[in-house]
Amino acid sequence: MVKEIVQAWEAERIFRRRKFRSSKDPSVEYETTIYWGGTMTNPNILCSCPMATFQHKLCHHAEEMWNELSQFTKNDIVHHFEIVAKPWYRPKQES
Repeated sequence: MVKEIVQAWEAERIFRRRKFRSSKDPSVEYETTIYWGGTMTNPNILCSCPMATFQHKLCHHAEEMWNELSQFTKNDIVHHFEIVAKPWYRPKQES
């Protein structure tokens, strides 16, 4: 039950998630996640690599994922909660 609750929460909070292999040890994988929200200058991105975890810096994995996005998508991520709060917003209906 807890796993289902966590998965539902993550589905609402996460925009994109990707795994990267370590350049020094290919058996090690790091996970980078872009969450909805944040700001244009400080996007809401977390990475499990040592640079992001211990030095609290935006690592090259996070920069790479953020830079792959279009300006429209970046704005959508940053302003997501404002958009879904609007009365005219209707999420896509699943068939």
